[in-house]
Amino acid sequence: MQYDSCPTIAPFLGYMGVAASIVFA
Repeated sequence: MQYDSCPTIAPFLGYMGVAASIVFA
């Protein structure tokens, strides 16, 4: 995946990843 076209999606995915880690923890 290339985030160069959407630089604002990267931190959003990062936040979702942290949230998922907390939920599935």
